[in-house]
Amino acid sequence: MVELDVALDQKQRKQGSPLNLPADVEGMRTAENIDSEVVTEVAARLSKINVVSYERATQDQPPASLPSDSNTETDVNEKMSLLKKDDEPQLEQRQLDQERRKVALEKYAGLRAEFFPEVPDISGEELLDLMKNDAVGNSVILIDCRSEAERQASMYKGAVTIEEFEANAEYFKEKEIVAYCAIGRRSGMFLKKLMERYPGIRVRNHAGSMVDWAHVGGPLVEQKTQYPTNRIHPNGTWVPYLPLTRNLQVVGT
Repeated sequence: MVELDVALDQKQRKQGSPLNLPADVEGMRTAENIDSEVVTEVAARLSKINVVSYERATQDQPPASLPSDSNTETDVNEKMSLLKKDDEPQLEQRQLDQERRKVALEKYAGLRAEFFPEVPDISGEELLDLMKNDAVGNSVILIDCRSEAERQASMYKGAVTIEEFEANAEYFKEKEIVAYCAIGRRSGMFLKKLMERYPGIRVRNHAGSMVDWAHVGGPLVEQKTQYPTNRIHPNGTWVPYLPLTRNLQVVGT
């Protein structure tokens, strides 16, 4: 700024009159009595002063803090952790149920291979589909091959007893026959004899029977009223293979 003052003072002495500076640089560019070099120098100095002032002002102010997501992330993680802990027992039970069903079906497969390999079988899922399509009681006859004590606990929805089947065998034999018991052995043996009696009859044995029916969520009803029930009679031996995740009332053990 000293050099600028000297230059302006020298210009004033040469012209012999006072120098009236405009208020801004653009005004200086139109002043008749000021050289362009002086105007350029003034503009450069003012620009440098403004930059320095801005930098000092911003340095003195603390940086604006952004809202932190750490608390939100912590809350979400804690909630997810709690949900995971709550779900762990159910997950373990579901995994155990899958293993129980697998072992039960393996045992049934062994019985089938030994006693009635010629009898075709049907899965619980396939039987459920037949029920949903209203095939049971129409094109399909479902036979309960268990004892009366077992049937008193519950039966498959739409099933008939062996006695009811035998009383109408000539009529029922024209339809597809699906049979079940506790695991599938008794029903498989019954169907084997039925195939010998009526060559060409269409039969299928429910693999895993009552145990498998519990795993797939098959509907159970009371024998006399046909009302839904959660009671089940797995014939004692097969209790350890029942699912844990289904609310069942086990009787007859």
